[in-house]
Amino acid sequence: MNMSFLNGWPVEIDLTLRLLLAYFLGGIIGWDRERDGQAAGLRTHMVVAAGSAGFTLLFIFGFVGVGTGTDAARAASQIITGIGFLGAGAIWRTHSQVRGLTTAADLWAVAAIGMMAAVGMWYLACLLTFLIFITLRFVRPTEEALRARLLRKRKSSEISSAATSPMKAEKDNSKHSSGD
Repeated sequence: MNMSFLNGWPVEIDLTLRLLLAYFLGGIIGWDRERDGQAAGLRTHMVVAAGSAGFTLLFIFGFVGVGTGTDAARAASQIITGIGFLGAGAIWRTHSQVRGLTTAADLWAVAAIGMMAAVGMWYLACLLTFLIFITLRFVRPTEEALRARLLRKRKSSEISSAATSPMKAEKDNSKHSSGD
């Protein structure tokens, strides 16, 4: 797999394009979240994607020739952990509801997009962006329709249960009173 955008071009241009791709793809997801009025919106997603790409580029290319070996996998795990911590701050609970799980998950995924763009996996970065966008845009209406259907089914069940309950209680009472 060719990990370079532009073979034969100066490395600075290649690295710049990787960083810009991460920034742009993070912006696509952020735009969708901003449009939905989520707390983590356009800026947050762009910064997470670009920051993840920046750290990845730093660990891959920043220490070359300095005399220290770097472990890109260890650096990646630290990015993942850091973004997980950031995402945990987006999750909050009130009474019986947990909110922010999708925001936490998409921040984590946007970090992966930034890291993919940084290592030159531009196709996978674009594909993951597309999949996340489709999930955020089109799965929610499906979830809401399923929840509404389940709620209607539950209410219907409760109504029929409540309607038969007094008759059953009356029938049970007549059995007990007639046997005495």
